Amino acid sequence: MNPGTILVLESGAYSDTEWHGPFKVLKELDLRAEIKNFKTGPRPVGGFGPYAFIAWLNTNGFIEDIPHESAHVGSYGEVELDA
Repeated sequence: MNPGTILVLESGAYSDTEWHGPFKVLKELDLRAEIKNFKTGPRPVGGFGPYAFIAWLNTNGFIEDIPHESAHVGSYGEVELDA
């Protein structure tokens, strides 16, 4: 992944799916390689889960948060803005 790419990470499965981000990629990022590096390094507080990996990417200078807003605009076939 090239620097400047906008990245959204997903974790979970089915109804437990979560999206994390958006993040800006700051330097060349090979997610497969960095997941391997993360999992073979010292065990972070909280284990090797997705939140720890995202924190690790940030700490190691791969990503930064992008200020943004989020809006839920409906469900079950209806469009409405949740307050």
